[in-house]
Amino acid sequence: MLLGNYILFTLILVTILTSLLIIYFLRLVGIMENIDTTQIYSLDTMLKEKRYTEFPSERLLGSKGFIWVLDEQQNIVYQSNDEHETFNLTADDIACIPQYSVTPDITVKEITTAQGQHQTSVTIHEFYNDIESYREYILDENKGLIYQYGDLPMDSLTDFQFKLLTDQFSSDFSLQKHQFTSDNGQNYTILLFGDRDIIMSAVERSWRSFLTLLTLAYGTMVLFFIFWLNRRIKKPLQLLCQELNSFEKGKFQLATYHGPREFVEIFDSFNDMSHRLQRSEEERQHLEAAKQKMLADISHDLKTPITVVQGYAKALRDGVVPPDERTQYLQIIEQKATGLNELINTFYEYSKMEHPDYSLTLGPHDICNYLRDFVAERYAGLELDGFQLEVDIPEQHIFCDIDTVQLSRAFDNIVNNSAKHNPKGTTLYFSLQTWENQVKIILADNGVGIPKEIQQAIFEPFVVGETSRSNYGSGLGLSVTKKIVQAHNGTIQLLNPHPPYNTAYEILLPTK
Repeated sequence: MLLGNYILFTLILVTILTSLLIIYFLRLVGIMENIDTTQIYSLDTMLKEKRYTEFPSERLLGSKGFIWVLDEQQNIVYQSNDEHETFNLTADDIACIPQYSVTPDITVKEITTAQGQHQTSVTIHEFYNDIESYREYILDENKGLIYQYGDLPMDSLTDFQFKLLTDQFSSDFSLQKHQFTSDNGQNYTILLFGDRDIIMSAVERSWRSFLTLLTLAYGTMVLFFIFWLNRRIKKPLQLLCQELNSFEKGKFQLATYHGPREFVEIFDSFNDMSHRLQRSEEERQHLEAAKQKMLADISHDLKTPITVVQGYAKALRDGVVPPDERTQYLQIIEQKATGLNELINTFYEYSKMEHPDYSLTLGPHDICNYLRDFVAERYAGLELDGFQLEVDIPEQHIFCDIDTVQLSRAFDNIVNNSAKHNPKGTTLYFSLQTWENQVKIILADNGVGIPKEIQQAIFEPFVVGETSRSNYGSGLGLSVTKKIVQAHNGTIQLLNPHPPYNTAYEILLPTK
């Protein structure tokens, strides 16, 4: 946005500068036309009528220029400026003054003759009444006229007359003359004291005007751009401030803005941040709710067996249990205590895995032999419980970095769930196959399957397969399994039912 504004600012500044320069040169040309010395000939009528006060001294002679009007006896009859001291002039003096000319060209040269004499040559080139003329004078060392091509009435010049002739009368003014005859027939001479730097003075005045206009234009443009940028920047900042205030109050909403690209990016980043924080807040609320549910489930899972143990122990203590049933009561107490101990151990293992310092003891093992050994250990017990097994493990040596104890715990949780929630006669499937740089382990069964309402949350804590918790299951087994598999840099997922499986877990572990 700033780059675009700087470019626009520069273009406008160049346009203004160009316009002012054009105006400046037009003004300068006008000034030069106004000081055109030929215009004095158009003033003869005014001079003949002796309207000297109307003579445009400043326009023709510069801001410092002035005029004297002399009669035939060289007396001053009018002067336009009383600030300058007057002096007397003779007819010979006036004869030396150059005629008023458009471009008087006076050349003074020092000459040394063959005899060693020093002479001065004065050449005057002037226009008078649109007639071009030349005058030339040669003077000796004493300003005596040796030769002249002109109309000087004297034989020699004084120093003052020489200065008048060569226009060296003053360093500030150039002096020229113009003769005219009034309406009553009297002859007059007007002496024109012109600003020697009349052109430079006009240029300087025009330049000052140009700089003044440029400064005003630049200042105006700067103020306009400051106001404009302030509006363009202040508006999105105010909008962003409003959104931040709303965000601070917990109101998550998308802020829409159309304008400079930089602010659009800021608003997009703000919306992205707002979306992430909103999602984080929702996750926090979800975790808080899960925490509350966890505490409630833990309380329920602990309270139920403890209540049973308490009730049976009190019945035995009070002697209300017949002697032949005491052994049965004690077995139930032992069973509940054992289940309670297993539940507490499961809670402990789960909380231990949540700790950031939790790690496995990994080592290279042949995963095929390991899985065969695991199935062999569980085979007898599962067969006694009425379950059938199908095993598909290749006769290969495939090595993986595993923690045998923890991975067995993960497999046990899946197998125990299958045995717990399926009827006798259910077939359990164990298979292993290589897949890219991984091994794919399938633990499945053809039992009753998992209810659809809990399939998406099957690996979350305290999710159980029944609507009631009467079997006292903790619902942590599969959560522990998932954490163990992830700690092995692997993945676990519940596959969609497909023959012959109604429930199937796929575990992927990296190979060495």
